[in-house]
Amino acid sequence: MAYEYNLAPKSLDEQCAAFKKKHPTLDDLPADEYIMMAKYDGCLAIITPEGVITRTGEPITSIPQCLDDAAELLPGHVIFGEVYRYDTPFKEISGAFRRHKPQSHLFVVVFDAVPFDDWKAGKCDKPYIERYTALKEAWQRAPTPSLIVAPALDFGAPQGFANAMVRQGGHDGAILWRKDAPWTTGASKNGEAIKVKPAQSLDLRAVDWFYGKGKHAGRAGGIVVEYRGVQTQVGTGFSDAERETIASQGTRNHIAEVEFMELTADGKLREPRFKGWRYDKTEPDA
Repeated sequence: MAYEYNLAPKSLDEQCAAFKKKHPTLDDLPADEYIMMAKYDGCLAIITPEGVITRTGEPITSIPQCLDDAAELLPGHVIFGEVYRYDTPFKEISGAFRRHKPQSHLFVVVFDAVPFDDWKAGKCDKPYIERYTALKEAWQRAPTPSLIVAPALDFGAPQGFANAMVRQGGHDGAILWRKDAPWTTGASKNGEAIKVKPAQSLDLRAVDWFYGKGKHAGRAGGIVVEYRGVQTQVGTGFSDAERETIASQGTRNHIAEVEFMELTADGKLREPRFKGWRYDKTEPDA
Protein backbone atom coordinates (compact mmCIF):
# COMPACT_ATOMS: atom_id res chain seq x y z
CA MET A 1 0.00 0.00 0.00
CA ALA A 2 1.42 3.38 -0.98
CA TYR A 3 2.29 5.69 1.89
CA GLU A 4 0.31 8.93 2.09
CA TYR A 5 0.68 11.93 4.36
CA ASN A 6 -2.13 12.30 6.84
CA LEU A 7 -2.86 15.77 5.51
CA ALA A 8 -3.06 14.76 1.85
CA PRO A 9 -6.44 15.44 0.18
CA LYS A 10 -8.43 12.24 -0.20
CA SER A 11 -9.95 12.91 -3.58
CA LEU A 12 -8.82 14.38 -6.87
CA ASP A 13 -11.40 17.16 -6.57
CA GLU A 14 -10.09 18.08 -3.13
CA GLN A 15 -6.52 18.06 -4.43
CA CYS A 16 -7.44 20.41 -7.29
CA ALA A 17 -9.35 22.75 -5.00
CA ALA A 18 -6.51 22.88 -2.48
CA PHE A 19 -3.94 23.50 -5.21
CA LYS A 20 -5.95 26.35 -6.79
CA LYS A 21 -6.49 28.01 -3.42
CA LYS A 22 -2.78 27.86 -2.66
CA HIS A 23 -1.64 28.84 -6.17
CA PRO A 24 -4.17 31.22 -7.82
CA THR A 25 -3.52 31.73 -11.51
CA LEU A 26 -2.70 35.00 -13.24
CA ASP A 27 -6.05 34.72 -15.01
CA ASP A 28 -7.73 35.35 -11.66
CA LEU A 29 -6.30 38.88 -11.45
CA PRO A 30 -8.51 41.83 -12.50
CA ALA A 31 -6.74 43.34 -15.52
CA ASP A 32 -7.75 46.94 -14.78
CA GLU A 33 -6.13 46.85 -11.33
CA TYR A 34 -2.54 46.09 -12.42
CA ILE A 35 0.18 47.45 -14.66
CA MET A 36 2.97 45.31 -16.03
CA MET A 37 6.74 45.79 -16.39
CA ALA A 38 9.70 43.74 -17.52
CA LYS A 39 11.75 42.46 -14.57
CA TYR A 40 15.39 43.31 -15.16
CA ASP A 41 17.94 40.72 -14.08
CA GLY A 42 19.97 43.05 -11.86
CA CYS A 43 20.57 43.94 -8.22
CA LEU A 44 18.04 45.87 -6.15
CA ALA A 45 19.32 49.27 -5.06
CA ILE A 46 17.62 51.56 -2.56
CA ILE A 47 18.79 55.13 -3.23
CA THR A 48 18.21 57.34 -0.19
CA PRO A 49 19.27 60.95 0.44
CA GLU A 50 21.84 59.52 2.86
CA GLY A 51 23.34 56.93 0.51
CA VAL A 52 22.70 53.79 -1.52
CA ILE A 53 21.94 50.53 0.28
CA THR A 54 20.92 46.97 -0.58
CA ARG A 55 17.69 45.28 0.46
CA THR A 56 19.41 44.15 3.67
CA GLY A 57 20.83 47.59 4.48
CA GLU A 58 24.39 47.02 3.26
CA PRO A 59 25.95 50.35 2.15
CA ILE A 60 26.92 50.56 -1.53
CA THR A 61 29.60 52.90 -2.90
CA SER A 62 29.85 51.68 -6.49
CA ILE A 63 27.18 53.97 -8.02
CA PRO A 64 27.72 57.52 -6.67
CA GLN A 65 26.46 58.87 -10.02
CA CYS A 66 23.02 57.46 -9.20
CA LEU A 67 22.98 59.15 -5.82
CA ASP A 68 23.61 62.53 -7.45
CA ASP A 69 21.01 61.96 -10.16
CA ALA A 70 18.39 60.85 -7.62
CA ALA A 71 18.83 64.09 -5.68
CA GLU A 72 18.05 66.00 -8.88
CA LEU A 73 15.23 63.76 -10.05
CA LEU A 74 13.12 63.63 -6.86
CA PRO A 75 14.69 65.55 -3.97
CA GLY A 76 13.78 64.20 -0.54
CA HIS A 77 12.73 60.81 -1.86
CA VAL A 78 13.93 57.24 -1.67
CA ILE A 79 14.09 55.63 -5.11
CA PHE A 80 13.99 51.89 -5.79
CA GLY A 81 15.44 50.22 -8.85
CA GLU A 82 17.50 47.44 -10.40
CA VAL A 83 21.20 48.08 -10.98
CA TYR A 84 21.76 47.00 -14.55
CA ARG A 85 23.88 46.99 -17.69
CA TYR A 86 22.78 45.78 -21.09
CA ASP A 87 24.29 42.57 -22.47
CA THR A 88 25.96 41.76 -19.15
CA PRO A 89 25.39 38.55 -17.14
CA PHE A 90 23.87 38.92 -13.69
CA LYS A 91 27.03 37.65 -11.96
CA GLU A 92 29.09 40.42 -13.53
CA ILE A 93 26.52 43.07 -12.61
CA SER A 94 26.38 41.79 -9.04
CA GLY A 95 30.17 41.76 -8.74
CA ALA A 96 30.53 45.31 -10.03
CA PHE A 97 27.66 46.53 -7.84
CA ARG A 98 29.42 45.34 -4.67
CA ARG A 99 32.82 46.83 -5.46
CA HIS A 100 34.03 49.74 -3.38
CA LYS A 101 35.20 51.83 -6.32
CA PRO A 102 32.77 53.73 -8.61
CA GLN A 103 31.46 51.70 -11.54
CA SER A 104 30.50 54.33 -14.10
CA HIS A 105 29.15 51.76 -16.57
CA LEU A 106 26.27 50.76 -14.26
CA PHE A 107 22.88 52.44 -14.26
CA VAL A 108 19.61 51.85 -12.42
CA VAL A 109 16.21 51.02 -13.89
CA VAL A 110 13.88 52.65 -11.35
CA PHE A 111 10.29 51.63 -10.67
CA ASP A 112 9.16 53.25 -7.39
CA ALA A 113 9.83 56.21 -5.11
CA VAL A 114 8.52 57.27 -1.70
CA PRO A 115 9.20 60.37 0.44
CA PHE A 116 12.19 59.93 2.74
CA ASP A 117 10.10 60.43 5.89
CA ASP A 118 7.61 57.76 4.76
CA TRP A 119 10.47 55.37 4.04
CA LYS A 120 11.85 55.88 7.53
CA ALA A 121 8.37 55.33 8.96
CA GLY A 122 8.00 52.13 6.93
CA LYS A 123 4.78 53.09 5.15
CA CYS A 124 3.54 55.34 2.35
CA ASP A 125 -0.22 55.51 1.72
CA LYS A 126 0.02 57.05 -1.75
CA PRO A 127 -1.13 54.44 -4.32
CA TYR A 128 1.52 52.88 -6.51
CA ILE A 129 0.16 54.33 -9.74
CA GLU A 130 0.54 57.85 -8.32
CA ARG A 131 4.07 57.17 -7.09
CA TYR A 132 5.08 55.70 -10.44
CA THR A 133 3.47 58.52 -12.43
CA ALA A 134 5.27 61.16 -10.36
CA LEU A 135 8.57 59.35 -10.93
CA LYS A 136 8.00 59.01 -14.68
CA GLU A 137 6.90 62.63 -15.14
CA ALA A 138 9.90 63.93 -13.17
CA TRP A 139 12.22 61.91 -15.42
CA GLN A 140 10.47 63.11 -18.59
CA ARG A 141 10.96 66.73 -17.49
CA ALA A 142 14.66 66.23 -16.74
CA PRO A 143 16.11 62.87 -17.82
CA THR A 144 18.99 61.63 -15.69
CA PRO A 145 21.79 59.62 -17.33
CA SER A 146 22.24 57.00 -14.62
CA LEU A 147 18.55 56.52 -13.74
CA ILE A 148 16.04 55.23 -16.27
CA VAL A 149 12.36 54.77 -15.45
CA ALA A 150 11.07 51.27 -16.23
CA PRO A 151 8.41 51.34 -18.97
CA ALA A 152 4.93 50.25 -17.87
CA LEU A 153 2.43 48.35 -19.99
CA ASP A 154 -1.27 47.66 -19.64
CA PHE A 155 -1.98 44.30 -18.04
CA GLY A 156 -2.24 41.50 -20.60
CA ALA A 157 -0.82 38.00 -21.13
CA PRO A 158 1.75 38.36 -18.31
CA GLN A 159 3.12 34.82 -18.62
CA GLY A 160 3.72 35.21 -22.34
CA PHE A 161 5.31 38.62 -21.76
CA ALA A 162 7.59 37.19 -19.05
CA ASN A 163 8.66 34.36 -21.33
CA ALA A 164 9.38 36.79 -24.17
CA MET A 165 11.49 39.02 -21.92
CA VAL A 166 13.61 36.08 -20.81
CA ARG A 167 14.12 34.94 -24.39
CA GLN A 168 15.21 38.47 -25.27
CA GLY A 169 17.90 38.30 -22.60
CA GLY A 170 18.76 40.54 -19.67
CA HIS A 171 15.46 39.91 -17.92
CA ASP A 172 14.23 37.22 -15.58
CA GLY A 173 10.50 37.66 -16.14
CA ALA A 174 7.87 40.30 -15.53
CA ILE A 175 6.40 42.06 -12.53
CA LEU A 176 2.80 43.14 -11.96
CA TRP A 177 2.11 46.17 -9.78
CA ARG A 178 -1.30 46.71 -8.18
CA LYS A 179 -2.27 50.28 -8.99
CA ASP A 180 -3.90 51.12 -5.65
CA ALA A 181 -1.23 49.48 -3.47
CA PRO A 182 0.45 51.50 -0.70
CA TRP A 183 4.14 50.99 0.02
CA THR A 184 5.28 49.13 3.12
CA THR A 185 8.71 47.97 4.24
CA GLY A 186 9.61 44.46 3.19
CA ALA A 187 8.44 42.07 0.53
CA SER A 188 4.97 42.19 -0.98
CA LYS A 189 2.54 40.08 1.03
CA ASN A 190 -0.85 41.20 -0.29
CA GLY A 191 -0.41 41.22 -4.04
CA GLU A 192 1.14 44.69 -4.23
CA ALA A 193 3.77 43.29 -6.58
CA ILE A 194 3.59 39.90 -8.27
CA LYS A 195 6.65 38.43 -9.95
CA VAL A 196 5.99 36.39 -13.09
CA LYS A 197 8.80 34.11 -14.18
CA PRO A 198 9.02 31.49 -16.90
CA ALA A 199 8.00 28.38 -15.10
CA GLN A 200 9.55 25.02 -15.76
CA SER A 201 8.33 22.09 -13.75
CA LEU A 202 9.78 18.69 -12.90
CA ASP A 203 8.55 15.81 -10.78
CA LEU A 204 11.56 14.88 -8.65
CA ARG A 205 12.31 12.49 -5.84
CA ALA A 206 12.58 14.09 -2.41
CA VAL A 207 15.70 12.41 -1.05
CA ASP A 208 15.96 14.35 2.21
CA TRP A 209 14.69 17.33 4.18
CA PHE A 210 16.20 19.98 6.45
CA TYR A 211 15.12 21.96 9.51
CA GLY A 212 14.03 25.56 9.15
CA LYS A 213 15.27 28.68 10.89
CA GLY A 214 13.53 31.72 12.34
CA LYS A 215 9.76 31.39 12.08
CA HIS A 216 10.21 27.83 10.79
CA ALA A 217 12.49 26.70 13.63
CA GLY A 218 11.47 23.27 14.91
CA ARG A 219 9.82 22.20 11.66
CA ALA A 220 10.95 21.56 8.11
CA GLY A 221 12.65 24.38 6.28
CA GLY A 222 12.27 22.45 3.06
CA ILE A 223 13.18 19.34 1.13
CA VAL A 224 16.14 18.15 -0.95
CA VAL A 225 15.35 16.93 -4.46
CA GLU A 226 17.65 15.25 -6.96
CA TYR A 227 17.81 15.73 -10.71
CA ARG A 228 20.39 13.99 -12.88
CA GLY A 229 22.57 13.28 -9.87
CA VAL A 230 22.58 16.88 -8.59
CA GLN A 231 20.75 17.79 -5.39
CA THR A 232 18.93 21.09 -4.77
CA GLN A 233 17.33 22.42 -1.61
CA VAL A 234 13.74 23.62 -2.02
CA GLY A 235 12.61 25.93 0.76
CA THR A 236 9.55 27.82 -0.53
CA GLY A 237 6.00 26.90 -1.48
CA PHE A 238 5.16 24.85 1.62
CA SER A 239 2.24 25.48 3.94
CA ASP A 240 2.86 25.43 7.69
CA ALA A 241 0.99 22.13 7.88
CA GLU A 242 3.21 20.60 5.19
CA ARG A 243 6.33 21.71 7.05
CA GLU A 244 5.04 20.12 10.27
CA THR A 245 4.22 16.88 8.49
CA ILE A 246 7.60 16.63 6.79
CA ALA A 247 9.37 17.21 10.12
CA SER A 248 7.37 14.44 11.79
CA GLN A 249 7.18 11.91 8.96
CA GLY A 250 10.05 12.72 6.60
CA THR A 251 9.78 12.68 2.83
CA ARG A 252 9.61 8.88 2.39
CA ASN A 253 11.25 9.32 -1.04
CA HIS A 254 7.98 10.68 -2.40
CA ILE A 255 7.84 12.47 -5.74
CA ALA A 256 7.52 16.27 -5.47
CA GLU A 257 6.48 18.64 -8.22
CA VAL A 258 8.99 21.48 -8.25
CA GLU A 259 8.74 24.64 -10.31
CA PHE A 260 11.94 26.48 -11.16
CA MET A 261 13.31 29.14 -13.47
CA GLU A 262 16.21 27.32 -15.13
CA LEU A 263 19.13 25.00 -14.51
CA THR A 264 22.33 26.64 -13.29
CA ALA A 265 25.72 25.89 -14.80
CA ASP A 266 26.34 23.26 -12.11
CA GLY A 267 23.00 21.54 -12.70
CA LYS A 268 21.00 22.89 -9.75
CA LEU A 269 17.48 24.28 -10.04
CA ARG A 270 17.42 28.08 -9.96
CA GLU A 271 14.74 29.57 -7.69
CA PRO A 272 12.94 26.29 -7.01
CA ARG A 273 9.47 26.26 -5.45
CA PHE A 274 7.50 23.31 -4.10
CA LYS A 275 4.18 22.86 -5.91
CA GLY A 276 2.86 19.69 -4.31
CA TRP A 277 3.28 15.95 -3.82
CA ARG A 278 2.68 13.68 -6.80
CA TYR A 279 0.96 10.76 -5.11
CA ASP A 280 0.11 9.38 -8.53
CA LYS A 281 3.78 8.85 -9.46
CA THR A 282 6.44 6.49 -8.18
CA GLU A 283 9.27 7.47 -10.55
CA PRO A 284 10.80 10.94 -11.06
CA ASP A 285 11.31 12.70 -14.37
CA ALA A 286 14.54 11.61 -16.03
